[in-house]
Amino acid sequence: MVQPFILITDDNKKVITTDKKHKHDFVCPLSGESFKVRGKFWNHIKKLKLNPKDLDLDIKEDIKEENKGNLKNLFHKTNLEYLWTSYFKGKITKNKLEDLVGLIDLDIYKELKKIMNDDNIKDVPSVEKDENNENDFSSVTSVVDENNENDENDENDEKEENDENDEKDENTNHIIVNDNVRLYIGDIKELSNNVKDDSINMIYLDPPFNSDRDYKLDVNSDIGFDDKWSDSDYENFIENTIDLLYGFLKKDGTLFFHISSNEMYIPEKILRKRFKYVTPIFWKKCRSKNNVKHKLGCTIDIIFKCNKISNPIFNVVYQDRDENYVKNSFNNKDERGDYSLGHLVTENTKMGYLYEFNMNGHLFNPSSGWRIKKSELEKLYQDNRIHLPKKKGAKLYKKIYLHESPGKPCTDLWDDIHSLGQGSEKRVYPTEKPIKLLERLIAISTNENAIILDPMCGSATTGKASHNLSRNCILNDKNPDVIKIIKSRF
Repeated sequence: MVQPFILITDDNKKVITTDKKHKHDFVCPLSGESFKVRGKFWNHIKKLKLNPKDLDLDIKEDIKEENKGNLKNLFHKTNLEYLWTSYFKGKITKNKLEDLVGLIDLDIYKELKKIMNDDNIKDVPSVEKDENNENDFSSVTSVVDENNENDENDENDEKEENDENDEKDENTNHIIVNDNVRLYIGDIKELSNNVKDDSINMIYLDPPFNSDRDYKLDVNSDIGFDDKWSDSDYENFIENTIDLLYGFLKKDGTLFFHISSNEMYIPEKILRKRFKYVTPIFWKKCRSKNNVKHKLGCTIDIIFKCNKISNPIFNVVYQDRDENYVKNSFNNKDERGDYSLGHLVTENTKMGYLYEFNMNGHLFNPSSGWRIKKSELEKLYQDNRIHLPKKKGAKLYKKIYLHESPGKPCTDLWDDIHSLGQGSEKRVYPTEKPIKLLERLIAISTNENAIILDPMCGSATTGKASHNLSRNCILNDKNPDVIKIIKSRF
């Protein structure tokens, strides 16, 4: 492996070089013994039972004396300092360094990639971070594996590094998909090694449904999974999963649990035991089931919205207006534009605010009262936002303008997003969900730069939706077959 070094130039500028003339021996700080081979050096250090963090490598005279200690000045963050020095001491490989730095700071990762891909002298990147950005990946991931010792020999470094680059996509358990998305391959139980408690803004969990089926992409594909359980095994699996994910979720965060309506009982029981606030969202995923003959067609999935507190992060999102509704409702017009009518008078079964209101010489005093206070009604009148009926004895209405209405506020029944089978998206995974569904969940429960976790990500629809909405996403799946699928989506 080509070994780069930090230098200080005559004008005190910090630079990095991979020039072979700066290559140095590995020297033990206690015995003074020198090693040409990195693996032998670290074996020697292990025998002495020294802490790698406390080591300083002796470097040749052509490296300026001022370089001693300049790593601390450059990387004052503890994890970054340790990673950087570990790399220069030969403790971790270049690819490992890039992966781990990418978890700490995305900006530094971008700069580091530029440096590592260039054999010329480059400026050392700044490590200043935005201390106010609570959603930085450094607050989410556990970074340094101190047991990961690198014992490879110096003469084999370059060959092994090339092999690692060729096979990285298939063999690594951590992949930086892009600046916003990270992918881990492994059992969900291992997530605690990579994700910290109280660090995630939203979790989307789309687990096996206990459907007693085998899922394949198509008849000729091996991509898929087995979904056959006993009820007791399934309950244990869901309970252990929720216990793990609960700790990752921030206090004002949201966990969405996706399940079929046929199998909702076991998960709902567990979720209500763990979360104080659980609300079902009913997703009507398809229009009809024409192929069923002996049972009711299953067209509904349940997405449980789970929260720790009563006032989590929540954003109002709007569903598109139905064309017939627009045509039949926004059929009034004035100088502002087309408008529909909104109620101002309380319905007859209730009692509202009681007062008289005079509009253009007409007196209105509904027996059931008004929905708003008189001062609010006066403001609407002054702004010409009250519809005066032509019929005698008719009620007053508020004008709701078409151009000011973004749509209808989203309810707990979603019938405007269809499954992939009835949509235009191409299916790349057996149980893949539409991007629009995930975008809506993300928009409701998070703000920009939030951290989202999908612990059973499949084809990474959550990651793609997060990227589209400028969020960060941590993906996990135990099936390495998904790596190529996920890479193809970005």
